[in-house]
Amino acid sequence: MVSKKVFLFFVLFLFFEMKVFCSELVTTAKQIKKNTFLGQIYYTKEKSKINFKVGTNIFSGEKEGEKIVFKFTYGLETKFYPWVKFGSNLKGYTLFIPSSTVTNYYLSDYPAWIWGVGGRLLLFPETVVNPAISFDFGYTYSNTKLGNSCLKISELQVAILVGKQFRKFYPYGGFRVISLSNEKDENGEKIRGKNNNFSLFFGFAGKLFLLGKTLFEFAFGDEETLSLGIGLRN
Repeated sequence: MVSKKVFLFFVLFLFFEMKVFCSELVTTAKQIKKNTFLGQIYYTKEKSKINFKVGTNIFSGEKEGEKIVFKFTYGLETKFYPWVKFGSNLKGYTLFIPSSTVTNYYLSDYPAWIWGVGGRLLLFPETVVNPAISFDFGYTYSNTKLGNSCLKISELQVAILVGKQFRKFYPYGGFRVISLSNEKDENGEKIRGKNNNFSLFFGFAGKLFLLGKTLFEFAFGDEETLSLGIGLRN
């Protein structure tokens, strides 16, 4: 049986070794009109497996969270589309760490702030016969508080997207590879961890009104996410 001291130590050094931090794409593979801004707002619910280390012991658990994100993409005259995003985790992070007899629950004190930058490169434009294929890359950063300590998470992500228009709907999908770094700062002492992860994702965009669209996306693998949003239609 794992002692209470082990779990108290875990709270003090949260996320020493973290398995996954989710970062949804919520974008299609298609080309964007030149010199055009696209804006969207979306909600994401995420669930991730985590590992953490206390001394020589390694424990596994789960992390859950919900967030609201604003994302803006600009269509340059080339086939490269830079984007920025910012938002907040709505309720902080809830952690479920099972021991031999009970499941321990932890909730961060404050919501996490999130921001990111990146871009999407259109590799092959959509034609009557062929789907569009894009390469997306980005950096995402978030931080939150746990008592008197600070948790910082940095993520580099690359992804391949494939999609094609079918009447009023635009389904898309692909895979992404994530390199995650996290840092726990407790009274000036820093503890770091790093992981590489992989996931598959699928989604679609649909017509909402004259200039709007609905967005839906889910992912599975090393992470599970479900995203719903609205945005300007390209």
